[in-house]
Amino acid sequence: SISTLAGNWHCVATEGLEEFLKATGVGAFQRKLAMAARWPSWEFNLNGERLHFINHSAMGDLKEDILLDGSSYKHKDGRGNALTCSARWEASTGGGVLTISRKGDLGTYTEERRVSGDSLTFVLRKKAAPRGGGPFSAFAEGAIFSAEGA
Repeated sequence: SISTLAGNWHCVATEGLEEFLKATGVGAFQRKLAMAARWPSWEFNLNGERLHFINHSAMGDLKEDILLDGSSYKHKDGRGNALTCSARWEASTGGGVLTISRKGDLGTYTEERRVSGDSLTFVLRKKAAPRGGGPFSAFAEGAIFSAEGA
């Protein structure tokens, strides 16, 4: 059930963040700031068919109401970029996976938060253009964050 995601989570490790930022066009100075920033903590609260999400980050508290029925909703990221999003929850033994697809002027992203017991793994991927240009064809593996329940 989605209740396995509800509560507070604290990031305890990251993997591939700098490479992901570089691959998605983030400049050296911004990457350095991101790598030096404190790791985030996340808060998820169920409210009917919505999941209220607060990302306590170095940029401040970023809030989002996530629709869990797969329908599209609008959201702005921490820099004010408009995104069209959709989300779904898939339950599994001992947890489940929240997948959020996001599309905006900066690209197409997929966020996957996998809960297993008191561990959460967050993988961020950006859809990448194939060599030589053309339409998007594959996801570049992104930043992986590991978190523990508080």
